[in-house]
Amino acid sequence: KRSKSPQRKGGERMINVCQVVSDTNIGGAGRYILNYVKNFDRENFSVTVLIPENSMLKPELLKFSDISVKGNDLLENEIPMALVPVPA
Repeated sequence: KRSKSPQRKGGERMINVCQVVSDTNIGGAGRYILNYVKNFDRENFSVTVLIPENSMLKPELLKFSDISVKGNDLLENEIPMALVPVPA
């Protein structure tokens, strides 16, 4: 059962964005993700970031209460991300 997307003011559904980072350190991709979550349009987008469980990004991302952060424990027994359909 799918959960409903968060809604914008006026009742329209927000756009879901999933950022996936495989690095455990904070390099170029990590800095991009941190800049992204600091500056994305919170009125129109709902953001989830998938990271390795032992990622150095985790404590930094958890400072943002309005995003969802998931570790690779979520993916260990799941199908590969490339095969997961993204709802429209």
